[in-house]
Amino acid sequence: MENQQVKVELTVGTSSLSFAGAEDLFREAFPDLLEKVLSAPVARGVSISPTENGIKGVGDTRPDLDIVGVCQALNVDSGPTLVMAACVKLSVIDGKRSFSYNELRHEVNGAHGYVTDSRKKNMKQNLQSLVRKHELNQEKKDTYALSGEQRAEYGRRINHR
Repeated sequence: MENQQVKVELTVGTSSLSFAGAEDLFREAFPDLLEKVLSAPVARGVSISPTENGIKGVGDTRPDLDIVGVCQALNVDSGPTLVMAACVKLSVIDGKRSFSYNELRHEVNGAHGYVTDSRKKNMKQNLQSLVRKHELNQEKKDTYALSGEQRAEYGRRINHR
């Protein structure tokens, strides 16, 4: 039998697990990894409910939080931190695994009290800088994502606000 490729992404609370690779490696490594994810404590305020897309948890951290609330929680004080707050809003609060430049721009524009003309103008440069510093992953042209570790860390920061 041919060795098939497997891709799995699981998020429970603030813990997440992603795997992409050969089926035989998946069968060997995944049970131990899954046990670690499932045994991790679930952060207070996180509900876990099944959805069509899998298991949702990180996105339920603070569903009442909008982009301004995320900016407050993360003490936004510059263009790059504003862009990162928009990434956190889309990834941690809205539960998106990846997001487009247009989605980021929409969030940045909604950050009343934090967005300025200069920050809007420099958004592309700030995104590129965050990608170069490995603070943000660029999956393809105009598509970005936070790593599972980043999602968990920002989820904890927002929950302890």
